[in-house]
Amino acid sequence: MEVLIKKFQLKSLAEILIHIWVMLMFVSLLSPFGGKNQLSFSHQYEIIVFATIGTSFISVYFFLINVLDPGRIKIRFSYIDFILLAFFCYVIIRNLFLLCEIDYIALYGNLSLLIFYLFFRYCQNVNSWYNLLVFPVVGIFHVFYGIINQTNLFSPGYGLSDITGGFNNTGIFGGFLSIIVVTSLGVLFQSQNQNGRVNPLYLKYLIILGLIFLSIQLLSTNSRAAWLSSICGIIYLFNKQYNLYGRFRHLSKCRTAVVLIILVIGVFLLLLKLYYFKKDSADGRFLIWKVSTRMLADEPFFGHGINGFAANYMYYQAAFGTEKPDSNEMKLAVDNHLMFNEFFRITVEEGIIGLLIVSLLVIIIFRSKEKRDHENNGITDVLRASFLSFLIFSLFSYPLKIFQFQFVLVFMLAVLSKHLKQFPFDSFEHNNRNSLWRFPFNINQTRIFFFSLLLVLSSYCSVHSLKYLNANRQWGTTLDQFSENNYSKSMSVFQSVYPVLKNNSLFLSTYGKALNSAGYYNEAIRIIHQANYFLPNSSNYIELGKSFEHLNEYSLAEDSWNMASAMVPNRFTPKYLLVKMLLRKGDTNEAGDIATELVNKNVKIWSPELQAILDEMKQIKNTNVNSNH
Repeated sequence: MEVLIKKFQLKSLAEILIHIWVMLMFVSLLSPFGGKNQLSFSHQYEIIVFATIGTSFISVYFFLINVLDPGRIKIRFSYIDFILLAFFCYVIIRNLFLLCEIDYIALYGNLSLLIFYLFFRYCQNVNSWYNLLVFPVVGIFHVFYGIINQTNLFSPGYGLSDITGGFNNTGIFGGFLSIIVVTSLGVLFQSQNQNGRVNPLYLKYLIILGLIFLSIQLLSTNSRAAWLSSICGIIYLFNKQYNLYGRFRHLSKCRTAVVLIILVIGVFLLLLKLYYFKKDSADGRFLIWKVSTRMLADEPFFGHGINGFAANYMYYQAAFGTEKPDSNEMKLAVDNHLMFNEFFRITVEEGIIGLLIVSLLVIIIFRSKEKRDHENNGITDVLRASFLSFLIFSLFSYPLKIFQFQFVLVFMLAVLSKHLKQFPFDSFEHNNRNSLWRFPFNINQTRIFFFSLLLVLSSYCSVHSLKYLNANRQWGTTLDQFSENNYSKSMSVFQSVYPVLKNNSLFLSTYGKALNSAGYYNEAIRIIHQANYFLPNSSNYIELGKSFEHLNEYSLAEDSWNMASAMVPNRFTPKYLLVKMLLRKGDTNEAGDIATELVNKNVKIWSPELQAILDEMKQIKNTNVNSNH
């Protein structure tokens, strides 16, 4: 008896500790993490490594609880679980034979997200309402962090529009705030409902004050996608709270027609206003989507595979730019690896089949019936509104490229899966004769095997992620020397971290430039080609051309600079370097023609460097004209 009591106390203590640990991770991951960082990508790496190490403790808990009390975690499956599993299996099978290099940081992040999903989905006594209360708190943390670190306490010339929180981007910060505002409003509405949940009066006032504060900051981000996503989420909540759709259905036909006309006109004017608010930005996204349709046309059913958009887009943009180099569309072209539409990106990478699976998931989330349980109490309405806000924002941005958004999405899906209707069988117990389907293996042994495997994977990734983080920090420190033209001193550091960061496109690009500057041209060509495999861009091809020129491979250098110019036609550097090389070769006529082309080229953004290039090209043009006469 004493052994049983100690065993119970051990399990209870472990459960309390793990819930405290997960709550601390929840707050930490959504807060402005790690303070100031040299570059934005370092910020994401630190967050993912922290999540990887943190979830390894959760995997230990899963393993121990399944050994000590196998029946404590009940195996239940919802339609959401099955669709997510189907999408995961499809992606694995689709990309199995591509022989892609492993993106370690993506592997660490996805494994930690899986563990978070399992915890929020299956652990008992997890009251998700407490997690929802974290959202407005961390939103306020981000704003105050921005006021202190990004506006210098509102120094002259700084305002709310300069605040980016922990995201280094006002658009992404606006999307994060839109989800927080919708979630906070949902919590406020549910606290007023007759569902057995009575929140203290002071908590309601605090939520209202937080909503006002966060809404002001949301407006100040000037993010149209964030505004639109928050509007859609808020309308969904008001519909659930006040039954707007039900009232609309009871209107007379005449009033219904009037309301519909007003809504259509209002939506059209709103979208038109948002378009002209930042017209060039909107046109730039239209260019990306237009070019991406060509990618989809080439691989419509199964897509280009994992990371297929980033790895191929710039080549498609180069082909488009070659056809229409002087078009108004290409004037907005930049080095780009983001789709600004997650559904379109999934379609390009995983094909129409992948899009159908994701679309089915969205339909199930909004159409599935809720379970009757004491924990629900309206939480599904709040999470559906937040999920809708996430979906609308993802139509115009790239939230799935940001780990905090991935974490929020996993939390929403896991809790919705927990509270929505389950698959029509009670459990997977192989000895349950009343079940419609019986698992062919011993469920306890299978469960222990699964969580043992999860523990091994998470432990290995935790150790390896620390090496990755250390290599990333060494690289970041070396960038200071690199920017000061101390290239030779950087070589030993680059070489030492290369085995760990060899699949990191940003590292490879800076490494290739450092090799170029230090005179290791053959090695620079190899590294830059490797960088272009993951993330091609015009800057890489400019560096590639420099390497080929120093090796007297003039035709390859010209091809590289022409590719860079085709990728981003408004750049002057590629053609400028080509003119200089042609002059050194003695091809003055061709150099003069290209110089004339640059002098007549429309300028997107003036700078002192660009002015110097144009002055030099004018001299070459005039010299060429005089020599011909």
